Amino acid sequence: MPLKNVKTYENGLLLILALSFGFAFFDRNAVSYLAPYLVKDLGLSNTQVGMLGSALALSWAVSALVIGRWSDAAGVRKPFLIGMLLVFSACSVLSGLATSFSMLLASRLIMGIAEGPLMPICLAIMTVESTPSRRGRNIGIVQSLFSSLIGAALAPLVLVQLAELFHWRVAFFIAGIPGILCALAVMRFVREPQLHPAAAET
Repeated sequence: MPLKNVKTYENGLLLILALSFGFAFFDRNAVSYLAPYLVKDLGLSNTQVGMLGSALALSWAVSALVIGRWSDAAGVRKPFLIGMLLVFSACSVLSGLATSFSMLLASRLIMGIAEGPLMPICLAIMTVESTPSRRGRNIGIVQSLFSSLIGAALAPLVLVQLAELFHWRVAFFIAGIPGILCALAVMRFVREPQLHPAAAET
């Protein structure tokens, strides 16, 4: 592949993966920013609001280990990435449809399962596809820059404004759209990195 095409693919891949994780973080933090509306409409206690965050964090951590290892063993990344983006987007919509604490808790647990392996798999792809001189910078952009800008800086402004203008349910519905768009971009643009199953390397 010509050098120009290599750089074009690397830059495009970097943007797609960084946006994907950024919007995953956007969805992950949504409950924290929309908590006052959830408490009012669903009658949640402070303990239940805390449980929503803890449940997502727990399933996120376990899933990152289990599914990340599964992806390593299978030697494939792209199908996992597409599936995770679609599932966490669906869970955002389910969060908006929730009529009880139990339904909201279930949607956040499943979201954690979908989002947990996203970063390990994004980094696995980016490590293979980065030129050596840019590897550290690319990983930093994927892991930290966009998650901070989209998930921590942009999310509270956008989600709260949507809740104020429309409804907290609408905020969850709209939060699910970017993940679907990212999944389509992965399908269209991202190629499967040339990796071998981990089991074959041992």
